[in-house]
Amino acid sequence: MAVNGFDAIRVAERLRPDVILLDGLLPEMHGFEVARYLRRLSADYKPRIAIVTAIYKGIRYENEAKLTYGVDEYLLKPVTSEQL
Repeated sequence: MAVNGFDAIRVAERLRPDVILLDGLLPEMHGFEVARYLRRLSADYKPRIAIVTAIYKGIRYENEAKLTYGVDEYLLKPVTSEQL
């Protein structure tokens, strides 16, 4: 677990989890930027990345998250346990 975007990067670099769940509005660095950084981290590290957001709603934001930031799943709050 991480408390901000920079911490999320440090944790991911150290533990290399298979799945990463990011809030779109993490403190200090948005979850979208964290996803972009992790996609460029290493060619052999390809985690599944999901973004959860309550603010960035709409297909435009979802497409941008997937195409620009490398996000695999885009979830709108409130998120259910079934969605996860």
